[in-house]
Amino acid sequence: MIEITSLANEKVKLAAALHQKKYRSETGLFLVEGQEPVLDAVKNGWKLAAIFALKDDAAYKAQPEEKLFKVTAEILEKISRKTNPPEVIGVFHKRLHEEMDQRPDQVVLPALEEVRDGGNLGTVMRSCHALGLKHILLIGNCCDPFAPEVIRASMGSFSFIELTHLSHDDFLKWFRKHPNTALIGTDVLNAKDYREADYRNTVLLLGNEQKGLSLQMKDLCAERVKIPMPGGTESLNLAIAATLVLYEAVRP
Repeated sequence: MIEITSLANEKVKLAAALHQKKYRSETGLFLVEGQEPVLDAVKNGWKLAAIFALKDDAAYKAQPEEKLFKVTAEILEKISRKTNPPEVIGVFHKRLHEEMDQRPDQVVLPALEEVRDGGNLGTVMRSCHALGLKHILLIGNCCDPFAPEVIRASMGSFSFIELTHLSHDDFLKWFRKHPNTALIGTDVLNAKDYREADYRNTVLLLGNEQKGLSLQMKDLCAERVKIPMPGGTESLNLAIAATLVLYEAVRP
């Protein structure tokens, strides 16, 4: 491993700058924290740019030496912006599809319309990974799926998920090419109990945290589902709602 001890090192400065969307967009890079998520990303074929580690570890020996850097705790703290940083931080190239010709071969395709909270998106990734769902569709103006808060919330599950981002128009074009795919949307009004729906060969549409699904998306849905709220609250957090419905969708 190449040793770095200076906080002013250019590679360290670049990694630290990836907390800002501007630099993630310009470089096409993002941060992954923790040894297990880093190694999972490598194993799952994500292109590695650099590994910053507190110790030399045999787990990294298969990677090119010019991408391996032994650093101090202070450097890891600068990169992670945490007072107790992980001992390993990776920098990877982003992977986001902007076209989707085929429907993913899974029971239900989760589609998030204009999700804005990174913690929600990361948690949905984690739930999909737990359920064996490997694809998530993002529609419209969503949060950056490679922001640190998303990757942290996913707990490493991001590297098991293929993300596709489409505009509303591109989603409509894709949907019209797949007439055998049904759309089911979550809604609090004019909706049936989510446990009564048939999710086979379905795109499950979940809306923005504050506004829910747009009228355009609601009108496309073959049916709408809701989670009963006997306690009185109007709705659940997006990530919790998505997890409940997705578990029901894949249940035998």
